[in-house]
Amino acid sequence: CSSDLVRGVVKGVLTVRLVCKIFPARMSPQTAGPGLPPMSAEEKRLAWILAVSVVLWATDFMHGVRAGWVALGAAIVCLLPRIGMLGPEAFHHVRYGSFFYIGAAIGLGALADASGLGSLLGRTLQTTLDIHPGADFTNFMLLSLFATGIGLITTNPAQPAVVAPLSAQFAEAAGWPLHAALMTSAVGFTLMVLPYQVPPVVVGMQAAQISLRTMMRFALPLLAVSVLVLPLEYLWWRLIGYFA
Repeated sequence: CSSDLVRGVVKGVLTVRLVCKIFPARMSPQTAGPGLPPMSAEEKRLAWILAVSVVLWATDFMHGVRAGWVALGAAIVCLLPRIGMLGPEAFHHVRYGSFFYIGAAIGLGALADASGLGSLLGRTLQTTLDIHPGADFTNFMLLSLFATGIGLITTNPAQPAVVAPLSAQFAEAAGWPLHAALMTSAVGFTLMVLPYQVPPVVVGMQAAQISLRTMMRFALPLLAVSVLVLPLEYLWWRLIGYFA
């Protein structure tokens, strides 16, 4: 989406810089060589599976298959005999902690939504926001940070279920079209304050054995720059006529 251009470019560049600085690749003289060895058959098959998945993700507007189903299909292909890369012996080393975490994170969001707690919290916080027509910059910052705060309570996967139903009221109060209020929810969705908000991040930490302290060294600078870039994103939204 064109409204995500500024945030995507800035955060993409910063993410690469932080990863290279905090998690640099270290090669010993024995492993360092003039070039990479040829790809194995399993690596070639995995490369093809990933390439097809990326193409399907990028063209979802054409075929209508959601990203989650594409990812699930790719995972199943990776497990198929002869085609996939994992044999039966690989399942003896599966760590189930990440599965329980993802179930708990999604369950927390579902509980907050089904019980009405998320909507009650959203409406309560909504009354404290001073949103009114003609203050587009203030409204943009308040709604973006509001959506970020909801993600801290419900985790990011469940945040849209809480914030989206309130967007019509936000849009009316700010004098915006509905899509602008909805997109502030997307801004908050992409601002990760703590790793537990994003299940794939926690799974990656467990798989790579990255400590919480090390991850916070990555997350906090990324959050700080993301918040500082919000005024620039507001100017981009104003340039493309998003508030009209």
